[in-house]
Amino acid sequence: RTRRMPVGSGCRLLSKFLHGTKKYTADGLLGSETDTEDASGRVVATAAYQHITLPVFTALLHTRFSGSIQQTPPVYSALKRAGVRASDLARQGQHVEMQPRRVEVYSIVCTRFEPPQFSLGETTRTLTQTHRHIGTQIHRHIYRH
Repeated sequence: RTRRMPVGSGCRLLSKFLHGTKKYTADGLLGSETDTEDASGRVVATAAYQHITLPVFTALLHTRFSGSIQQTPPVYSALKRAGVRASDLARQGQHVEMQPRRVEVYSIVCTRFEPPQFSLGETTRTLTQTHRHIGTQIHRHIYRH
């Protein structure tokens, strides 16, 4: 039996054939923000994280990151603006405005919580950026109350 893996433009066609839910995992680091919003970037801001407990963290996941939610994709992504990858434009120093998108998160769990490190497991229809948004939401969540 021969299996084929699409490459290049063939990858875009996969979405027409792959319906249903998908499972993703993500690792994050509390207390740090990078200029690329991932581990490849330069740290541009730090914050205390020692006050964040597992119960607060999991409650936040379930109240703010499950169901139908709005998320803004990262500038450093493969999404295109005017036919050019947003990440290429950003690396050229151009300002790139990313628009929020609606995503459906069917389930989200914290699979590891060893501050400052954490891991998430998500079941969704599309790739989400939950790990990127958690830092901002935790800060807001902690200090609003």
